[in-house]
Amino acid sequence: MKKLIIFILFLWLIQIWMFAQEIDSAAVIESEDDTAIEIVDDNEEGISIEMDEVVKEERKDTTRITIKDKNIEIIEKEDGTAVEIRDAEKKDGDDKKAQKAKKFKGHWTGLELGLNNFLDADFSMSRPAEYSWMDLNTGRSWNVNLNFHQTSVGIIGNRFGMVTGLGIEMNNYQFDGDNSIREENGVIVSNDLSALSLNKSKLTTTFLNVPLLLELQLGPEKRSKRFFIAGGVIGGLKLGSHTKIVYREEGTKRKEKDRDDFNINSLRYGFTLRAGYHEAELYAVYYPTTFFEKDKGPELYPFNVGISLGF
Repeated sequence: MKKLIIFILFLWLIQIWMFAQEIDSAAVIESEDDTAIEIVDDNEEGISIEMDEVVKEERKDTTRITIKDKNIEIIEKEDGTAVEIRDAEKKDGDDKKAQKAKKFKGHWTGLELGLNNFLDADFSMSRPAEYSWMDLNTGRSWNVNLNFHQTSVGIIGNRFGMVTGLGIEMNNYQFDGDNSIREENGVIVSNDLSALSLNKSKLTTTFLNVPLLLELQLGPEKRSKRFFIAGGVIGGLKLGSHTKIVYREEGTKRKEKDRDDFNINSLRYGFTLRAGYHEAELYAVYYPTTFFEKDKGPELYPFNVGISLGF
């Protein structure tokens, strides 16, 4: 629509220029909101132009209208009114903006919210009876990620490239039973809490993540209108872990935290797949690194699924 309006304006200005010598005088009338311009000759016949992107600059005898990359000048002279059309001068930042628009920019920074759980060696979420204390309430086991730094490297134009960065991953694993976990003789075992009036029991971990992703963007030239798909690996460094229980004792609500490493692997890597539109995406991550150190706890593999809102 904008191109059509500019084209019509261009044709009209050509007509004004051709008949400029026949106009003895003219008045330029502007709307109060600066979105309409009307030029009226002595016969009170004129034409009104409405644009949604108009920049005007006025001098004593000149009105300049800038529309995109064109300058239109309406000049009052002693012998009438003249109209001139020129290419607008580029501002200092225009070239930089144009170059930036041509660069590849991936999708990593943002806030992610999802659910997490564990799979066993057979990719099952069901635990054998001996490890049933690691069953989770999936609906209350939240995964929250804050990805705060991103670097993008184009490989093919501005649609395919590599993405890396930094992020903080926080996982809340809420136990389904009346238990928590504890270390006994170097091995993680169940901590039975059935004697308490338990409201909630969970294990929380925090990791610093570094991704290495390949991303492909599909669709229009404008980045915000594109679909994208990305995949790769995420490396993680554990920053901390703790358990938390909430219970009632004699009518009083009590909370207890136990900060420990719980034999959780300090380093891990995972495979991720992501797809979305504009700044919204769905993500999934599977970690083939065992959650607990080998032979120091049940053999479990974490995974997360959720939605991300970029910034």
